[in-house]
Amino acid sequence: MLMQETAIADDVLYEQPDIVPFLQSIPRMGRPTWSDVLEQYDEDPTIVMHYLSGLTLVAAIVSTVVILTFLVIAILKCLPEQVGFLSGRRFSPWSRNTMPIRVVFLITTLGWIVCTILGYQEGIDHISKGVHTIERKSGDVDDLLYLANSIVTKLDEVAIESSDIREVLVPELANFCPKSGNSAIFDDSIFDLTGFDVDNDVQGTMDGLQDLGDFLDNEMKIIEAGLDYTSDAKANYFDITVEESSDHFHRVFFILKVLLYLVPVCLVMGVVWAWVQPQSQHFLTKAYEAFLQWIILPLLIVVTIATASVAASFSMVALANADVCTGETTPQGTILKLLEGAAMNPEERLVLEAYITGKCSVLAQEDPFGFLEDYRTQLDVAMLDLQSLRSDMHDVTTPILADICGRSENDYQALLHVLHDMKETMGKLDDQIADTQKLVDCRIISPVLTEALNDGVCNFSLHGFASTFICFSAISLMGLILIMFRSSYLRVGQDDNTNTIDMMVDDDIIRPFPTSGGKKKVVPPRAASFRAARAKNTEFGLPSHRPPFLKYDES
Repeated sequence: MLMQETAIADDVLYEQPDIVPFLQSIPRMGRPTWSDVLEQYDEDPTIVMHYLSGLTLVAAIVSTVVILTFLVIAILKCLPEQVGFLSGRRFSPWSRNTMPIRVVFLITTLGWIVCTILGYQEGIDHISKGVHTIERKSGDVDDLLYLANSIVTKLDEVAIESSDIREVLVPELANFCPKSGNSAIFDDSIFDLTGFDVDNDVQGTMDGLQDLGDFLDNEMKIIEAGLDYTSDAKANYFDITVEESSDHFHRVFFILKVLLYLVPVCLVMGVVWAWVQPQSQHFLTKAYEAFLQWIILPLLIVVTIATASVAASFSMVALANADVCTGETTPQGTILKLLEGAAMNPEERLVLEAYITGKCSVLAQEDPFGFLEDYRTQLDVAMLDLQSLRSDMHDVTTPILADICGRSENDYQALLHVLHDMKETMGKLDDQIADTQKLVDCRIISPVLTEALNDGVCNFSLHGFASTFICFSAISLMGLILIMFRSSYLRVGQDDNTNTIDMMVDDDIIRPFPTSGGKKKVVPPRAASFRAARAKNTEFGLPSHRPPFLKYDES
């Protein structure tokens, strides 16, 4: 398929299917176009309803043709003497229309089967591919969100662990050197006495622990809320649309597919048999004819109505789908425009806009997870301060610290162990935050949703809806022809009184009478005169009427 390429944000390319201009060229009965909806939606949300009414032109045409044809068929059914086989009555034995009508019937059933194959290969199967693409990409997002939530769970565990350590560490650091009042008012600081800036390391470590406490108390809630927004947005706009309709879609169209193949095959068998054995009185022949009349014919009517309904509804879906996938705004731009007037949580809208449109760089400053990078920088600084404090304490040695600050050496040894545990906890926290950043990064999630939208909605689904509409429209039209020419699968005049008499006259005219002694066969005079009269009428283009009283009586 030829494509028109349209560039969108962040080097993402949208390829517009070439069927879009054709679908958009279909008249909309003066109703608002999609461009009008995008321009006026904020001011007048009701314009969407006027736009949808403009999509009904093709559906109205299909529905009108089907309804009027069924009305004509019903009228013809009530006029058997005037219209003959068009009323559904059997062909007369001398009818000259039998062969061409049955040929048309067989060709129509062949076209029905061909359109069914194309309708499912190019239509329904492509719609299924679109649904599967959306489901697969939705599953990928679910996997990312599941991993992100798992990391958040681990962050909660680390938060509890670090909280216990902070409760021990903060008071110890606040009382690091009690003799000097933490060296703030002591003339000879630890730095002056040892040459190591332990005071600054202690203060930096305490600031880092304070930031850690703020993060665990506040920002962790933001992460959880952001993941919830992402999950809710995906569920609202993908899961509900796809998952709830997918099962019904496959089930309904599987049943319809069976009927679309069963009905024409049964009809072809009936036509061929009626053609080969037009006057058969065999029980199986009569039974199969009854099966066609009372089971297959109603199914033919139901399937014709069903395919017309599918064609009408899918025409509207295809037109709307083509509008959404137009290259003028791109599908991402269309969704972004609609989201501007949608009533939803601001954070949820922000996440949805960034992830679906792919404008990650533009929205990076407002990224709900953007604070993670800043916090990781602060955390790295706190870890450096903590490591520097541990190194300085080792270099100064705990005995000297105990002598300067008036604390026991065991206190500083225990503090070193707590600092080591805190360093390990901060390392775990840094790793978990880094993993969370990778999973919720717009640049990772956006391509997944973009592919679901571009391929699932604007490639497979659009092609599928358009192909299904065309093929099912043709099937419904051929179904109307088959209903009109339903006499093709019936034997010639067997159950009609007039036709039965005609058959009896034919037998009298054609059947040879028994002879003996090698004499020539004799045609009864009355039959011979009737044959001559009919030949004369035929010669002058007059109808060959055969009144009932002409039946020859052999007795």
